[in-house]
Amino acid sequence: MGGGHGVARVPFTLGPQPSALCPMIVVGSFTKLYGELVAVENLSFTVAPREVLGLVGPNGAGKTTTLRALAGIIAPTRGRIAIAGHEL
Repeated sequence: MGGGHGVARVPFTLGPQPSALCPMIVVGSFTKLYGELVAVENLSFTVAPREVLGLVGPNGAGKTTTLRALAGIIAPTRGRIAIAGHEL
């Protein structure tokens, strides 16, 4: 994902942020190919407990593909995705 779109973060807490907890979502070098079409390339981010994350970008930027991978609907071509410490 390049060219002015990507991940937008909005801090949101409901009290003290537990610093010792592991991230709830870890995406590392996530890449998804459909044949030779690159849907998402080398996307990495983490989401801590009580943090809100937004995926923004134009049509075709890979937002839906990323969410489908986070939901376990599709598998990454490369990279890793973990939710609450569980690798997908």
